[in-house]
Amino acid sequence: MTKKEGKKVDMYSLIVLFFLKFDGTINGFQPLVDQVLLMVAKEKAIRKLLDEQGYGSKGKTLTKAALRQLMIKELLKLVKKGYAWALTTEDVEMLKTFGVVERDFKLSQDRLIVLVDEILKVLTDNVVVLTPYKVTLVNIGVVKTIEADYEAAKDIPKQKQGLKKAITTTLKKEIKVADKILEICDNLINAEYEDSNAAMVLEYNNDRVVVDGVNRHTIIRAHVYSAEDHSEVIAGAFMGIESLNRHDTTDIDGMGEIVQFKGGDFLLHFKAKGFVDIEVPFSIKQGK
Repeated sequence: MTKKEGKKVDMYSLIVLFFLKFDGTINGFQPLVDQVLLMVAKEKAIRKLLDEQGYGSKGKTLTKAALRQLMIKELLKLVKKGYAWALTTEDVEMLKTFGVVERDFKLSQDRLIVLVDEILKVLTDNVVVLTPYKVTLVNIGVVKTIEADYEAAKDIPKQKQGLKKAITTTLKKEIKVADKILEICDNLINAEYEDSNAAMVLEYNNDRVVVDGVNRHTIIRAHVYSAEDHSEVIAGAFMGIESLNRHDTTDIDGMGEIVQFKGGDFLLHFKAKGFVDIEVPFSIKQGK
């Protein structure tokens, strides 16, 4: 995989997170929803190929334990909404399905996957009535992606050279298809929301930037956590230097980094759902 392809894959991950963040807004625009579902599946397929190739992702690859925790966390968000719906409809079977709590997931991997699949199937089967509760095919797909990553995170694959070459060829084709999907999304998002939701369009276009490589001079790393008691790390927070269109998203430990930019004066912008946005000024001497 070339450096440019690697940067594209990073961009795909940002776009999938963008779609998850704004799924409530775009859910009523069916042509866009269709492309979003294709993109989520394509990004999942590309990352699976990278796993088979033995590639990491610059410190963003989660451990198996972390993937398990993230999968359960994201699933429980949907389960709680499903339980609220079941309470309103007084559906006994649904109350039983969605009445699970975190301790119910303390199972062996095989049994855990069976339970997760059962819940995801019920969510998918009832997605129409659950849409007002912001349970959509997009955020169900995100849980499925994490589940696949968790299952795949058993051992580091050992591939023969010939097989690696074959995967590389497939990877290039998948990236080409992903680019085509995003080209369609570009047109749909900009045409539909440019006037009605300019902030969303700006964020999308910023996330779509594939940053050109420069000589590496420094790395900015950040640990993002709640200001109240410093005990809650914030995963999935946006951090970016807007003047350079450089961004990252914090991992499950609240850690993020931005690399490969030259010296100067910058503002590091942080934002996360449920928290006030903050900007942190910093300066880097040229070449440091």
